[in-house]
Amino acid sequence: MNTKLEEAKKQAAVELGSHKFFQRNLHLWASDANQSVLAGLIAQKDLGPFDDPDSWEKAYQIGKDMLCQRPTTPEPQSAPSEWPHKFMRPIYTYADVRAYPAREFSALHNDYVWKNGEKVPSKKCEIFRAVVQRIIDEHNAKRGAQ
Repeated sequence: MNTKLEEAKKQAAVELGSHKFFQRNLHLWASDANQSVLAGLIAQKDLGPFDDPDSWEKAYQIGKDMLCQRPTTPEPQSAPSEWPHKFMRPIYTYADVRAYPAREFSALHNDYVWKNGEKVPSKKCEIFRAVVQRIIDEHNAKRGAQ
């Protein structure tokens, strides 16, 4: 029972010391892995008590190359703030094209007007087809690159 108590005290000292150290050094990633590396160096090199931030600083100076870097996440790409084509639903991705309601898709894709006795695609139709084609081309290019 005594060893469990000692282990709990040691763990509490490690948590306290690492918390103080990482609060001083906000540029470092306060991960469990980094905490374990530094605590191991403190114990191995006998750098002082676990609850003293200076012990952690000494361990950092010895093992800073062994620490994990903070993971970086790519910036999410935001869609344009306002869709410029009021006559159609916004379409940004290939999934948007596939989810477009069939009746609306067909109506926009096959919207023709009569000009000089000929049936030609309307301006809305041309815009819709261009947007859809651009997205499909981008999707196919990505698939081809894989």
